[in-house]
Amino acid sequence: MSLNKTPVFGSTPGYAAAIASSANTALDGTGTLYPIFTAGADGAIVTSLRAMARATVTITACRLFVSTDGGSTKNFVDEKLMGAYTVTVTSAQTPVVFVNKVNPDEAMRLPGNSILYASIAVALSGGIVFAAEYTSLTQA
Repeated sequence: MSLNKTPVFGSTPGYAAAIASSANTALDGTGTLYPIFTAGADGAIVTSLRAMARATVTITACRLFVSTDGGSTKNFVDEKLMGAYTVTVTSAQTPVVFVNKVNPDEAMRLPGNSILYASIAVALSGGIVFAAEYTSLTQA
């Protein structure tokens, strides 16, 4: 394998979101997974990734998967618990934070053309929004 000596730089900021509504308890990459975004040819750095419910929710697991082969194989990479929350006009829910934008050490680096997916363990008809801020990488 030859060594690539061409530097890669952040070029284009992006925002992407997916709304997960169907339950999926599988951790093996099967079942209903929702694509959040596909990294460019030179990869991407996810600088913020949060999940928030759009309706009253019971406790559920929020999960992330990554595919590096065009979606054929989806690998389980992270899981956070979303607490129960009842939508009211006098309270705000606490988001589930996978990647905190104020901590650069938490950034998620995705290889070229990889796909980031989300799933939830308990169905929610209103859905849970997984929102990502990222920077596409481009070779110099």
